[in-house]
Amino acid sequence: MAALLAITGATAQAAIIVTGTLQTVGDVDITAPGGIGHIHFSATTAPSVETPNKFQVTGATTGTFFNISGLFGNIQDLDQAVEPVNTTLSVPNFMTFPAPDSNYTFTLTRIPQGTFSPAQCGAPAAAGQTCTPPGTPFNLSNQTATSSIASFEVDGLVLDGGVPVNSFKGTFSTQFTNIPYQSLLATISAGGHVFVSESANFVFDVVPEPANILLALGGLLIIGGSIARKKRA
Repeated sequence: MAALLAITGATAQAAIIVTGTLQTVGDVDITAPGGIGHIHFSATTAPSVETPNKFQVTGATTGTFFNISGLFGNIQDLDQAVEPVNTTLSVPNFMTFPAPDSNYTFTLTRIPQGTFSPAQCGAPAAAGQTCTPPGTPFNLSNQTATSSIASFEVDGLVLDGGVPVNSFKGTFSTQFTNIPYQSLLATISAGGHVFVSESANFVFDVVPEPANILLALGGLLIIGGSIARKKRA
């Protein structure tokens, strides 16, 4: 018991792995070839070159990632034929950072279905409307009859040196100042492209390190031992 107390005391100050938020910016090109949605990511890198499959960390990042603001990372495209919504996925290296700036990598595990109804997807454009096209991750909303916001979410795991250390939920979003979502859907349905700047926000669950788990287990053992002694007495 003394040894157990020593172990739990030593681990009481263990830190939390991966905290805060990671915020990124970039560009996205959305198409639907053959009726299958495709999302292509890119970012404008120095000297003002559009580079495929890149994102940039912004200064609003907090916690674990605060010291890599401005860093460019790599991100994989998404294709509904390969990564269908509401399906358990395993897409390793969905997002990565160049070594040695960060050992963190992101594995995509799910793209949730959008949460709005499809009822207003084909209605004449008006303020306050919402739309999720069937089978897609997109949440579309009209701020006015001529402006809209589009977003979608991703779930996954963050790994440190290849070891899973936490889960994350990310939200990609963009705003169209002069286009209702009905126009966006019409463009994509006609085989066109919707190319626009996007921002993303990744939030990490607070998960204790293994040392803290040992602390909790040690506490349970101590309580159990105390109860057992009282029963014997």
